[in-house]
Amino acid sequence: MEAAAERLDFEDAARLRDQLANLKAIQAQQIVTAGHDHDADVIAIALSNGEYCVALMFVRGGRSLGSTTFFPRAPYAELPEVLAQFVGQYYLERESPPEILVECDFEDMQILEATLAERSGHKVRITSSVRGLRARWLEMMHNNAEEALKMRNLARSSIESSLDEMREAFNLDGSPNRIECFDISHTGGTDTVASCVVFGSRGRSRAIIDASISPVFNRATTTRRCTRR
Repeated sequence: MEAAAERLDFEDAARLRDQLANLKAIQAQQIVTAGHDHDADVIAIALSNGEYCVALMFVRGGRSLGSTTFFPRAPYAELPEVLAQFVGQYYLERESPPEILVECDFEDMQILEATLAERSGHKVRITSSVRGLRARWLEMMHNNAEEALKMRNLARSSIESSLDEMREAFNLDGSPNRIECFDISHTGGTDTVASCVVFGSRGRSRAIIDASISPVFNRATTTRRCTRR
């Protein structure tokens, strides 16, 4: 995957990236075998070029229900600090499992345990001191976090390459750092809705919906958007 990216063959690199993700999903299912009543969340964190990635795996009934990744923004923060902030925020509106495995200790773990236990109605244990299968879970999630950062950087390289091609195609002085695309839809000429997708150096960032536009669809929408800026 990395060799393909270095050759600027981003399509091949993306294909290899997807294959790697599928293999990791299979691996997660194969190594997760615990007690039938074991419920836990496994959280690890990685750092690369000032960017953090948190990988989270869900173990329910001793089986993996999958994993996901997050990219928190925390400039100049230490890894334990970022991990503590993530755990506190993630379970703010979610019920905690009986066990939360974390890659490293952080401040106020016992206070957070008590808070989550009170909110969930059952005992919650947060720990990083594990061996055997639980240690393998954490190792796998750390590897997932590192790979997710590599994939993110690969996708960013592909985007930058596409923006550079656009610069050449339109003979621009520099690559665009923000692109807004508008789409107008309606139902039988009524209930007109305009949507705007914002695309930048990190990919698609957000969508803006405007449901109250005048009959002069395109001009009204683009004029209104430019006026707001």
